[in-house]
Amino acid sequence: MKNQIQKAILLATGMEFKEYAITSRELKYFFKRMIYAVKCREAGFTYTSIKNDLGVKSWQTVQHMIELHPDEVLRNTEYRMMFNATSYHMEKIGIDAHRRPVLNFHPFIERKYERIY
Repeated sequence: MKNQIQKAILLATGMEFKEYAITSRELKYFFKRMIYAVKCREAGFTYTSIKNDLGVKSWQTVQHMIELHPDEVLRNTEYRMMFNATSYHMEKIGIDAHRRPVLNFHPFIERKYERIY
């Protein structure tokens, strides 16, 4: 799933993951890291796993990126365009980032709401 998110960001922005997963404060890199963090979090990944991917020091940094996202979407046209392009490419690839993975799923276990006739 993370590889597909990286691919969608590559298609939207033209930058490989290893190029923006560096410790730089330049906005062009920070915006791409923020998009990656938001999309991974929507997909159900933990702050710690995202932190390890991006190479940041603390999971609170990832949490702060995700908290900044709504303000950037409202106020920053460049960020909004990159985020919308990434979302478009994710849909085109076939990724539904809002759908969390089902844990401990077993096909033979009945659900309470299913009725067997």
